[in-house]
Amino acid sequence: MEVEIDFEKLLPKMEAFIRTMHHVSMDLEIKPKKKHIGTCINYNDLIQLKEEFIKELLASVTRFVYSKAKGKEIVQKLETDHETEDAFNLLNQQAKDKFRPYTVQGQFSELLLFNLLQYHFKAVPLIRKMKITTNVQLERNGADAIHVATSDNKYILYLGEAKTYTSGFKAGFKKSLTSIVETFSKHRNELDLYKFEDFLEPELIDLATKYINSELDNIEVHMVCIVTFCVGDVPLGDDRQKTIDKYMSTITDEVDKIIDSDYPDIQEPILARINYIFMPVNGLEKLIEDFKKKLGV
Repeated sequence: MEVEIDFEKLLPKMEAFIRTMHHVSMDLEIKPKKKHIGTCINYNDLIQLKEEFIKELLASVTRFVYSKAKGKEIVQKLETDHETEDAFNLLNQQAKDKFRPYTVQGQFSELLLFNLLQYHFKAVPLIRKMKITTNVQLERNGADAIHVATSDNKYILYLGEAKTYTSGFKAGFKKSLTSIVETFSKHRNELDLYKFEDFLEPELIDLATKYINSELDNIEVHMVCIVTFCVGDVPLGDDRQKTIDKYMSTITDEVDKIIDSDYPDIQEPILARINYIFMPVNGLEKLIEDFKKKLGV
């Protein structure tokens, strides 16, 4: 079965958002042994782009909730009684009203994961956990994101797990790894927890349906863990690059503290499918609070 979907056309324009972040491919002493991603909020000279980062992250809420096709449909209906500018404002507000995970940290984590899976892995959203009002514990099961990409004429499904920890690195690392391994083993048995209405582009509906119905053979499942962690105060370097280097050094320092017992019991072929994105943030609690205020919750 050949891959016929043009995934490149489905990826959003993200240049403005990515300019607010610095990212590098890193060789780290961590399992699996391969290149992983280190990222942080970017600097313009010695000025950190936190405000710009939050603004661009929040700008993606509408496309997190609605596909381009669904958004256009909603705007067209609203234009019956509203000016076009007002219709787009109402669409954005509707999206924010629907974007309600349990905690602000959860909102932040899911949105960051949604964007970075698309940029770094060229993987577009496929299915997502639905809100289940009758069983809060059940709603917390499953991957934080399920995206899909293509490589060598096969589909690559990415299960995403995002942890944002104001208390440090290791707890977030261990929790994200345990969660994603559990999700890998159980996600097919939990597909009734997922949906693809509203946010999925029409070109992907058939693919999502086939995946849910176990009709795809040319597919590999990979995992991505994003750990955002607090590093306290990071002194400025003499210039932008030296400042950025300090953030990247915190990743190396924290990863070096990981020992074998910090990994869950996992078979090597599955471990090889895991990818990490590590994001140190100075003043993470303040960043989350600012995110909450601008989100309007």
